[in-house]
Amino acid sequence: MRCAGANQGSGILCGHEKARSEKLQLYASTTYKNRADICKSLNQDNLINFILPGLDENATPTQKEMVRIHANKSIKREELLEANLEAMYEVVLSICDPLLKDQVYNHKDYE
Repeated sequence: MRCAGANQGSGILCGHEKARSEKLQLYASTTYKNRADICKSLNQDNLINFILPGLDENATPTQKEMVRIHANKSIKREELLEANLEAMYEVVLSICDPLLKDQVYNHKDYE
């Protein structure tokens, strides 16, 4: 749930949300692997995207192998980031009172 003082989807957090985000970042930095990815996602208020390098049609076998390795690492980082964010969501939700949980579960954007 966003505070009324924040712009929806703008990535701008109000004072309350900024303080909560900072606490979540601190928790993530002491708990999860690749914690910088989590903190960056929380800071940007969305998932970060890992950009794969382009591959020239005249690429050497070594260049192709490097791109393949980079792609595999990026996919693993994305999967780990999603798993870590889901775990953190469960932690945050576990400390919510039943009324707030009900509001979250009934929110139109809840998946």
